[in-house]
Amino acid sequence: MIPEIAGDFLQQLRSFYYVATCGSVSDASNEINRTQSTVSYHIQLLEKSLNVVLFSRIKNKMILTDEGKNLLKWTLRIFDTISCMHDELCDASQYGFMRIAGTRPIFGSEEFGRSFSLFHKKYPNIHVSLNSGHPSLLYSSITTGQNDFGIVGISSESEELDFIPLFRAPFLLAVSRSQTKCFSSSITMEELKTLPYISFSINLREKMSNYSLVPRQVQEIMSHNSILSCSSYYIIMKYVAMGLGCTIIDMLSLKSLNVIDKIRVIDLSSLLPGLQYGIVLRKKSSVSKFKQDFINIIADNMKDMNFTKDIHEFI
Repeated sequence: MIPEIAGDFLQQLRSFYYVATCGSVSDASNEINRTQSTVSYHIQLLEKSLNVVLFSRIKNKMILTDEGKNLLKWTLRIFDTISCMHDELCDASQYGFMRIAGTRPIFGSEEFGRSFSLFHKKYPNIHVSLNSGHPSLLYSSITTGQNDFGIVGISSESEELDFIPLFRAPFLLAVSRSQTKCFSSSITMEELKTLPYISFSINLREKMSNYSLVPRQVQEIMSHNSILSCSSYYIIMKYVAMGLGCTIIDMLSLKSLNVIDKIRVIDLSSLLPGLQYGIVLRKKSSVSKFKQDFINIIADNMKDMNFTKDIHEFI
C-alpha cells in the first residue's frame, strides 16, 4: 500500500537537492528557475514534515546536518529510480543523456574510445557527456548525483560508492634520458627515498577528501626529497625531461602525455602495487538499461589491460 504524501513532495526534494549541492538558496533558485521564497518554503515544509533540521545556516552558506546528509542519500536513490523508470518506459534508446566522470588519461585511451564507439552504434541517440577534473571533484560529483558514474584510478575505496575493478596501471620512476645511466633497473626502496622529486601536489580539497589519485605510499616516498611540486603531470614531465628531477607516475597517465622521446622509465612493480582503475557508482542506485550496457561494454574492453609492451617502449 502506498501512503499518501502531503504537498508536492518530489518538488520539495528537488529544491532540497539543489540547495544541498549549490550551498545556498539563491544559487539553487537560479539553477532550477524558482524564486528564493519558493525554495525556502520547500525546505521549511520538508523540515516540518520530517521533524528534522536539514541545514545549519552559517553566514550565507547552507551546510547539511547529519540528517540532511542522510536525506540527500535517499533523495539521490529516489531520483535515480525515477530516472531509471523514465528511461525504460519511454524507450530512452531513442533519446537520452548520460554523464560520466573520469580523468583525461581514461577518456583519451584507445580502449575507452573503442568502448564509446560500440555503445554509440547500439544507442546512436544517447548523448554522452565526459566530465574530467580534479580527482576529489570527480568523487564528489558522483556522490552528489552530478555524474551517473565514474571511471577513475583510486587509491582507497569509499563507503559511499560501489567499485568495479578494471585493471592496475604499474607505477614507474620517470627520469630524463640524459640521466638514464645514473639509475639502476633494480632500484631499492631505500634508494627511491633519496632521489630528488618533482612531485604531484595534493591540494587542501584532496587532503580533506576520502579520495586521492596518488596513493599515500607514493606520496610519502616523494615527500622525502621533493624539490618542486605541481598539480599538472604535463608540466612535471617537462621538468623531468630537462633533468631537474624525477617523478613517480602510473603507466596510463604517462601514456597520455606523449613524452616517450624525452624520458626513460624504471618499472616499480616489484616495490609498489599499481594504481587500481575501475568504475565507481553510488551505492544502492538504480541504473537504466543503456547505462548498464555502457558499463558492461567498458568492463569488457578495459578489464585486465596489459601495459607490458608500453613499458618496454619507454625503457
